[in-house]
Amino acid sequence: MSFNTKKCKLVRITNNRSPIFAPLQLGGTTLEVTAEFSDLGLLTNHKLSWNSHIDKISSKANKVLGLIKRNCREFRDVLTLRTLNCALVRSQLEYGSVVWSPFTARNITKLERVQRRATKFILKTEDDHEVRISYLNLLSLEHRRFLFDVLFFI
Repeated sequence: MSFNTKKCKLVRITNNRSPIFAPLQLGGTTLEVTAEFSDLGLLTNHKLSWNSHIDKISSKANKVLGLIKRNCREFRDVLTLRTLNCALVRSQLEYGSVVWSPFTARNITKLERVQRRATKFILKTEDDHEVRISYLNLLSLEHRRFLFDVLFFI
């Protein structure tokens, strides 16, 4: 198998406080050392922290939600708006979640905040979030990730 050395990067993952860093070569080319890399759309760093990935996907989902809000402002059909949200926004927030499922309150809140904004827009009401997701027959993102994890391990 041949590798494109221009696309290959080296990420050192270690808990050692003073690791030995020697340059690594592939096909006579020294690999670039990086602290963060993207593979199949998942942003991973040298500490195996998913904060930057969650920041990226929540930002992207917020942008898509903003696009929907601007272009579908006049839509009155709740089912259509719910379908748009599930297809375009929620899919951004759930892709690969079996791998990066958050456990910190910061990351869980950041993702749930997007769904809160979406349900508020869809129903055009200030009701409690739990009431809104119940009315729309949705689950919280945290609950959905739990179900995905269970299904993955079955």
